[in-house]
Amino acid sequence: MQWFSPSRCSADRPQCVEVSYLPGGSVAVRDSKRPDLIEHVFNADEWDAFIEDVKAGAFDRTHPRNVDAVTREERLAGW
Repeated sequence: MQWFSPSRCSADRPQCVEVSYLPGGSVAVRDSKRPDLIEHVFNADEWDAFIEDVKAGAFDRTHPRNVDAVTREERLAGW
């Protein structure tokens, strides 16, 4: 398996996920800090839906769906 990490991932910013494109369109995802752990595998439809949500901002801390999940302390700290 060949793993890819985001271009913003570096020795200074090691908190990244890595992805590997699998035969048949599935995608494996793992924690770059813990490559010894099992990866999560998503089929093509699941991965496409995830990417669409990321692009739409669905996981942003300021997205209306997620605002209540951010604590007051996190907001004050600039999250």
